[in-house]
Amino acid sequence: MTGQRAQGEDPRWDLVLRIAASSQLQHAPQLRDFLLHVCQRALEGREAEISEQAVGEMLRPGREFDPNSDNIVRVQARHLRKKLEDYFACEGKNEPHIIRIPKGGYCPRFEPRSLSEQPADPEASSRPFPARKTLVYLLGATCVVLAALCARLWTETRLLMPASAAYVSDAAPARPLWDRLFVRGENTYIVLPDSSAGELLYLVKSSMTLAEYGDRTYPKNILRGMENRELASLLEYLATRQFTVLGAATLAAWFQQMGTRLGANTSIRYARNLNIRDFKKDNFILLGSKRSIPFTELFESQLNFVLEAKEKEDRFWVRNRQPLPNEPEEYYPLPQSNSRQETYATITLVPNLSGTGDVLMLAGLSSEATEAAGDLVTSRDFGTVLAKVLSHRSGTRLPYFQVVVRVRALAGSPTESEFVAYRILPFRAASAR
Repeated sequence: MTGQRAQGEDPRWDLVLRIAASSQLQHAPQLRDFLLHVCQRALEGREAEISEQAVGEMLRPGREFDPNSDNIVRVQARHLRKKLEDYFACEGKNEPHIIRIPKGGYCPRFEPRSLSEQPADPEASSRPFPARKTLVYLLGATCVVLAALCARLWTETRLLMPASAAYVSDAAPARPLWDRLFVRGENTYIVLPDSSAGELLYLVKSSMTLAEYGDRTYPKNILRGMENRELASLLEYLATRQFTVLGAATLAAWFQQMGTRLGANTSIRYARNLNIRDFKKDNFILLGSKRSIPFTELFESQLNFVLEAKEKEDRFWVRNRQPLPNEPEEYYPLPQSNSRQETYATITLVPNLSGTGDVLMLAGLSSEATEAAGDLVTSRDFGTVLAKVLSHRSGTRLPYFQVVVRVRALAGSPTESEFVAYRILPFRAASAR
């Protein structure tokens, strides 16, 4: 079987070709190749040839592929599963069969669509809902989806952790940074973003200070003026759940493996379960921006590059407080075009509130940008590149620093990142307010 196989010879292959030509995969050539590669072998009875190694060699042509150090197959498989779900929910809603790629493997399954997955009555779906009920219906569905994602989070993170452990074993080039964050016998907390709070702020086009976040009644305060009380009640419920981002959870698993290997006491914390006093001791890694981890506000006075926002206009950018010659005053993301995106993230190392430990902050203008910053920090050559940028001499203590990273993404997946500006920060412990 090949991509040129005659239409109708096997209806399952025809289904594969329809998906490959759909809008979901139109601008995602790697995902399209992934789908064609595994489906062709499955339909030809060559399931034994479907492996992470084989898919990786197909995605990295002409390069030696090592699954222990390159997670492209796992990442792209996650994106492909999502694209398949999108296809069968939209363009392929009338397909009698569906394709699944079960987690833990890459061999596709061709299955009849179950009754629960059959398209709804078109006449019923065309009847208009009152505006209020439509919003409540959509937000209720969002809640169910988020709950499902939360349930999947632990499973997918556990699947990725063995690969993380293998990768950690060869991460020596970044040791100047890890030696500061993971000290034998000391505590390091890896903080997951509070996506529930972040999504609430996004939905109502609002902002929130750290003081307001510390007051656990902040959802009520933000929603107090909303006229639709049924909708406000549902939003408040969503805000009290503990949702986070899968990419951040995967990064947290990597950091925890690294810290354990270096002898530190590492643990993963949810942002909402912390308070300001916690930052007076120990080391921290914060995986998100101020919208989802408001504690980053504690350290803004020390920074040259800060993330700014106008929530009511959905505008986010990085402000350069003291531009050097030829540096812009702001770094704005470019408008998304044909699934291509260019945005920014910052990687920052500062002392904790008492100066007795360190805080690493990975903060992007989007979740893709934060994920790209994490991919960069955990890459093999990050320590070498960082030392060169900061003119850091081997054997000396790594200085506090801040780096601006330009991120390019395709179809929601980061594809390229590069340093565009940096600062060496003076040692100055922030004071808790």
